[in-house]
Amino acid sequence: MAIIKNKNLTIINSDFKEVNFMEIRRTFTIRPKLIEGESLSSYLIRTANLNAINSISEIWQLVKKHEVYKVDRNIFYKFDLFPCDIVHLNDLSILLNIKANELVLHSFEPIVSFFYPGAAGKMIFGKEIELKNRRFCKSCLNENKAYQLLWQVKEIHMCYKHFTRIESKCYRCGSEQPYLRSGHLEHLKCSSCDKLLFDGIEETIQDINIKNKQFRIYRDWKNLFKITSFISKNVLKESQPIHRKIAVLLLFLATPNNVRINSKKHPFYSPSQVKRLLEIVRNKSNGTLRLGFILNTLRELNIEISALMSLKVPNSFIRILLNRTQDKKVQVIECKSEWCEFYGTVHRMVDMKFSKGKYVPKEYLYSSMCVCTYCWVQVGYNKELSKWEETNISQSLLQKINSLFRKDYSEKQIIQQLNIYPNKVYFYLGYIYQYNPFCNTNSKLENRVVDLSKSKLTNNFSLLKSFWKKSELLTQQASNLFGWDVLSTFYYYWHPDVQQYIYLEENSRVTNKEKEEKLRNEVDRVIKHLDRSNIQISVKEVAAILDITESTLRYHNLNKKINEAKLSNKLNKEKEEIEYIYEVINGYIKNKKIHEEPILVHEVYKFLGISEKILKRNYPEIAKFISNSAKENIAEQKLIRRANLEKAIIHIYNQYGRVDYSLLSEYLGVTKKTLKSSRGVYKGIDVLIRHTLDDLEGD
Repeated sequence: MAIIKNKNLTIINSDFKEVNFMEIRRTFTIRPKLIEGESLSSYLIRTANLNAINSISEIWQLVKKHEVYKVDRNIFYKFDLFPCDIVHLNDLSILLNIKANELVLHSFEPIVSFFYPGAAGKMIFGKEIELKNRRFCKSCLNENKAYQLLWQVKEIHMCYKHFTRIESKCYRCGSEQPYLRSGHLEHLKCSSCDKLLFDGIEETIQDINIKNKQFRIYRDWKNLFKITSFISKNVLKESQPIHRKIAVLLLFLATPNNVRINSKKHPFYSPSQVKRLLEIVRNKSNGTLRLGFILNTLRELNIEISALMSLKVPNSFIRILLNRTQDKKVQVIECKSEWCEFYGTVHRMVDMKFSKGKYVPKEYLYSSMCVCTYCWVQVGYNKELSKWEETNISQSLLQKINSLFRKDYSEKQIIQQLNIYPNKVYFYLGYIYQYNPFCNTNSKLENRVVDLSKSKLTNNFSLLKSFWKKSELLTQQASNLFGWDVLSTFYYYWHPDVQQYIYLEENSRVTNKEKEEKLRNEVDRVIKHLDRSNIQISVKEVAAILDITESTLRYHNLNKKINEAKLSNKLNKEKEEIEYIYEVINGYIKNKKIHEEPILVHEVYKFLGISEKILKRNYPEIAKFISNSAKENIAEQKLIRRANLEKAIIHIYNQYGRVDYSLLSEYLGVTKKTLKSSRGVYKGIDVLIRHTLDDLEGD
């Protein structure tokens, strides 16, 4: 068994930790308070110094894990990144008498374990942090003798407290400062020349843009510690990797409404960035997102990272992300009938979402079907040929039949001339007689048809529903039931009211009243849920939550109900927001008046946290109210400042027995030049002084 010598005490190795642990703990008579934002390594150094411990290794040997071979400067920086990998944090907690969960917040461990679990992730995170050299603010080091954790973040260059640059070199010899000086704990002195690091002249940063940028960066990193335990719970499932959730959030924040997410073109991200984000969201990649990319994206979008804590991504958006076929959806095509009044437009084109006529037997499957509600010619999208084509009327055949019809060919002659099935000819002749697409002069049926009402026609064709797609059986049943001949049957078939009935009503799904009522109740429940959750109400969002199509909601006429709720919700939210903004403004104005401070327009907008441009565009009446309040306050301020000036004259006279510009200048904190300018509140100051003194002397 190994024997270890420690000072004058020889102990057995197995008892080494226990004896020294208790011994060193007893020597910790001084336990300083943790400074806000201080790094854990800095606190250990300060504690060791105050308790006259010669080397930090004496503490480390007691709490380090067995896997750690030794304590040196190469591992010390890692202690601020992931202390739980190097030491037993519970042992360190007992030694320092500070809770372990409080200690860990003074390291990057929460961020590292949250964003980059695993060894490879720690290497990625290391790119965000300065690992080689210790960085510091001279003024802070001089004030509290401690190092801040966030000073090690590479993109932070300014001390948020003193507006000075963060250094890593000695001002005298220019040497970079190591993370830990081996051998002793003189952490406030240069490792090369032994001079105090906080000596020397510091220059404050004056550029307001740099200040604002650095403030934002500092705020982002500080907020990272707050959100590491929380990213919106409704983003995908809790079991999903955190980078998948973040990828969803970044895509949602950067994608405007009604913009299709396409890896080749996006209004914010480059194609490679969109591709990577989509791969992570769709579980095609186990990759991670660099913290720098996440933060820079949020900064460009002008969104605080703390906003992710309350952000709720709509289910409809997640559904679009996961459903890649959305990009391939075929749009409604324009009318292709040259004789139609709406030829070349989409004004009367309707998507036959529930149509049963998507299949053409033994030919093609049409992925989308549309019909013109003026000429009633259907077109389908041929997936094999990638083009739209007519499905119920062939224009070439229609023109051939019409040309023979205009030459006064009989029905029998047309059939013989074209050598086609008779019912097909009558199908086209019925269309020609009904719509007269080519302005024929003899396109009237006499003594073969009678005018039937819409209800009569639709009732008759409801009885023929089983035969709509089978022309021979259709004409046979029409003859048996109503005594119609073949031509009359197809003439009635092409009647606009019958077509409306066939293709837009009865050809859709049969409504189940019980299911419809249940669906209505579900929609009401979802609308209330969205309203309570402060999520925008829309047909798309309701469909996504219920896991049905938007078409189903439209079919049951529930889209109107949802849109009404959306409008009502929007008006209520606007009303609440207006009331809240007025409440905030009035509170701000009241506070200013209590302290007799001026009301400045730009300060009001800054206090609200809303830009002037946005407020003027969305709430012009509020912008006008702010402007009027500021104008009214100008007159009030003049009276207040004039009264204060009079009080100052009285006070100076009572104290010195005289009043002059020098005494007034010193008392009011303004220059003599300003007093003598006779502008604004100082206009007629000589007269005011004289009248005030006359009143005082008269008393």
